[in-house]
Amino acid sequence: MAETLPIDPDAMRSSAARFGRLAFEDFLRNDFEFFFVHAATAAEVIGKERLARIHPSLIVDTKKVDSLLAAVGATSIGSLTIRTIGFREMLERLEKITPTMSDYREPLSLLVDVRNGVVHLGHAAELAIARRTLAPFIRFVDSCLEIMEADPEQFWPSTLLDQRSAWLTESEESDRLRVQEAIAAAALRFRTRFGSLDTDTRDLVTETVAENRETGQGFQSVACPACGSSAELEGTVAVEIEADYTDDYGDPVDPRYYGVFSPDHLKCFVCGLELSGFRDITLVAAIDFEERVEVSDDYVTQWLEEAAYDEPW
Repeated sequence: MAETLPIDPDAMRSSAARFGRLAFEDFLRNDFEFFFVHAATAAEVIGKERLARIHPSLIVDTKKVDSLLAAVGATSIGSLTIRTIGFREMLERLEKITPTMSDYREPLSLLVDVRNGVVHLGHAAELAIARRTLAPFIRFVDSCLEIMEADPEQFWPSTLLDQRSAWLTESEESDRLRVQEAIAAAALRFRTRFGSLDTDTRDLVTETVAENRETGQGFQSVACPACGSSAELEGTVAVEIEADYTDDYGDPVDPRYYGVFSPDHLKCFVCGLELSGFRDITLVAAIDFEERVEVSDDYVTQWLEEAAYDEPW
């Protein structure tokens, strides 16, 4: 057994902080090409740190057996020869562990796409795209840190904490306005389509249209914030276990399973409103939904099998 592993989460934290500081400074200097390079690197390293703290093998390319063996301490090879996963695979693995990470998929994919264009093709970067990715980048890093029980304000450069808060506040106001505009536009479509109908006819028609929504595990029916009709709320359901007591090995005795629902897409078939992302749905639009849900025996069995398969060996 090797004495030390070639993957050091503490070193990853320090590296991510350096790249994060450079990203902030690049943005303020209007050096957007380097902003994308440094921001994408900081996000990738902090995301991999989150995975590595669960188990080092979670950041290793599963096709590279030598790297896997080294990551679990079975062999000893230099850290420079370790082959790790890419940015998108890192995000996918984080989403499986924390479903709300899916909120960052679109903006961070844009961040890394622009970074790749700058590095590999010499593309220029624009202020508008940098602004679009800045706040999601900060929130993603903050989320990873908070999950690891670290204080984000200790991570970012102390001299730029006020500016960081200003960027996030500006983004929150922009997000709220964007969602409010989407709801207002959907409400207008509803009035245009159904406003001339009498109440009974309108209710009959909208109820019929709303029946197009999906039902079953991973779906809920909620009130549309634009028109009040029954809308489709899609999300992921994670299985949790509770029991009155555990045995001598710490395993639950007579476990009871339940689901924890995390929404990621809302669609109203009546007015056409669509919202994506946990943040827009829960924090901005404030959609009311059932967080704790029942799960079928088949779903529990499938979930446990997949969880066992995903366990790092």
